[in-house]
Amino acid sequence: GLGIGAPPSKGGGGFGLRPPPSSSARGTSFLQPPPSASRSTPSTLSANAPISPVPLPVPTSSANLQHRLSPASAPIPAMSTMPSAPAPAAESDFGNFDDEFGDWSTPDVPAPAARTTTTESLDAWEQDGLMCDVLVERDTARPGWTRLVPTFVNITGIPFTQFICKVAVPKHIGVTMGQLSGSVLNPRRENHVTTSVTFENPMYQPGQFVKLQLRVEFKIGDQARSYAIPYRV
Repeated sequence: GLGIGAPPSKGGGGFGLRPPPSSSARGTSFLQPPPSASRSTPSTLSANAPISPVPLPVPTSSANLQHRLSPASAPIPAMSTMPSAPAPAAESDFGNFDDEFGDWSTPDVPAPAARTTTTESLDAWEQDGLMCDVLVERDTARPGWTRLVPTFVNITGIPFTQFICKVAVPKHIGVTMGQLSGSVLNPRRENHVTTSVTFENPMYQPGQFVKLQLRVEFKIGDQARSYAIPYRV
């Protein structure tokens, strides 16, 4: 058997076991016991103790993450559509107007009446530089109705002022005279003065004429002038 004894001498060839080193010996032992697997767990956590963040799983790629978050990647459930019912016809408070009263129509517009007036010019009258042209208008649909439109001009080199015009007709004829367009006739036809005379003869007979007079008054400088212009219309 193997005996435990003193270490062999330097010259000895046998093998022997050395005693374990003393606990009081300095140095580090070659074999140490492994740390205990059990650790003390604190019963409470300190408020100041840092909390380690829990790492989240990282997707393999950003394209894969966008594909997962994209709404287009989620399948859309098919929806069955029902045929829509036709909208009910709108009815007014008066019911179906067209069925009750028929088609819409526009009122007949009468054609314009044919023109029944005729016009003619009388010979011009002239005295002391005052010239008068008369236009006569008659209405064939209204026998005895006549309108005269006299126009006065000054052909001299001196102005005529305070110009007025009057008309004289038989007593049985009604007459209406319009307002003069002015009271001054400038020289050399620079302007004109006009008016209208309308009369209606209740005793008119075909081929019958009416005698009338236009009486004009004006001043040339300080001199007053007055003329009677006879007409037969």
